[in-house]
Amino acid sequence: MKKNVLYIAIIFICISLIGCNKSNTSHTKSLDKDEVISATSKPEEVPNTNTQGKGLTGNENLPTADVMIEEVDYSDCFDGIKGCAVFWDSTDKLYSVYDKASCEERSSPCSSFKIISTLMGLDSGVIESADSTMNYNGTVYPNVEWNSNLNLKDAFQKSCIWYFRKVIDSIGKADVQKYLSHLEYGNADISEWNGSGINQLAGEKPAKDLNGFWLESSLQISPREQVEVLGKIFDGKSQFSQKNINILKEIMLVQKNKEVTIFGKTGTGKNTSTGNSDNAWFVGMFETKDQRYYFAVRLKDESRKDINGLKAKEIALAIINKYYLDKKKIYKKDYSIKIPRSWSLKNVNDYETDCYMKEKKIAVITELKDCKYSSTTSSIITNLLGMHAAIVGNTVEIQRQGYKLTKVNITYEQSAAEKIKKESSPSDELHYFYTNNKNIIIDFVVYDTELINNTDEIAESLIINY
Repeated sequence: MKKNVLYIAIIFICISLIGCNKSNTSHTKSLDKDEVISATSKPEEVPNTNTQGKGLTGNENLPTADVMIEEVDYSDCFDGIKGCAVFWDSTDKLYSVYDKASCEERSSPCSSFKIISTLMGLDSGVIESADSTMNYNGTVYPNVEWNSNLNLKDAFQKSCIWYFRKVIDSIGKADVQKYLSHLEYGNADISEWNGSGINQLAGEKPAKDLNGFWLESSLQISPREQVEVLGKIFDGKSQFSQKNINILKEIMLVQKNKEVTIFGKTGTGKNTSTGNSDNAWFVGMFETKDQRYYFAVRLKDESRKDINGLKAKEIALAIINKYYLDKKKIYKKDYSIKIPRSWSLKNVNDYETDCYMKEKKIAVITELKDCKYSSTTSSIITNLLGMHAAIVGNTVEIQRQGYKLTKVNITYEQSAAEKIKKESSPSDELHYFYTNNKNIIIDFVVYDTELINNTDEIAESLIINY
């Protein structure tokens, strides 16, 4: 009896082991099969149904913790027109947004999509250079500038729809879907390949070569997503070659001088019910000597009849000139500071911003250029004003996003009194020096000794954006 039970147990164990082995073998084969399919088949042309985007506000796709978001007021440049703007500094990972909620809302990219169409056409070989020409078919278009053979540069700058309709059709639906999915371009929805029929020739049905998924149709993108896509492209984080990106920059060029180079593309859409233009874009980037910014300005105002891409461009250029290039607005351009509500900023000049509380100056932020700072021998004040000043006590250094913040106490000799506040005996001061590898220094000086113990957190929140 015991032998029988033993035999039965042995048989049961063997059967179980065989079953497990078969199960594992079957699972391994299934995985191998899936891997082969994934590696060899083309991705399905399924539109991206994500209607939320990554977002600047709270959701699981919020940008990583090192990304900073500041809400700004550009209303003086919009002149009463409803719209929004986002400027993205990918180096310092800073979003500056005007009307944050609107910057998250998607709409048709309209002709701003020609930026992507150009790169897709160059990458696929449909077009090869700024001189690549498409032949005019003889149709009389409402824009007389479209009624001739056009090369890429002319078509881009004249915003010729039929030229890019040919480019996109030549690329093909499957490959266009791959490009947009790779770039995470808005909802990446090209399901209305031929468009909504928004554009018509006089007295006729919708013109096929004047419509497409990017013109008030299925493809939608937010201003925030626009700048992120541009950042991927021009920061070299997309599949597009530098050669083709340079061609794009050539035809996108809007303005170039000693201070700045600006690249951009307009876009204008229509309200299908009113026929008025109420979806206008100007998107692009600009480069200064040391920095690159990406931007998107979008206007949506049904009460106005002057809403178009050129107006959006005018507003974008006004923002760039006023808040990024005008040194007299240095506190708006170069840094934001988290200060108590009781503080105020006054007496802004080219390089200095005074901080007041109840009419009493308590601190000052100064930009010091082409100066050298040593944390062991002499202070920046010595180098800048030619005065003797000694550091009192140990220095404290903090690394902040590539910048070094050095906290020091400085004492002055009496011989420097006439040059410092014209006091007979200048008092010691607490300084916070921000330095970087570009030889630019920001000096945050605390004048009110009663606040010295409470200013570390304030000084450390200073954000430098060069």
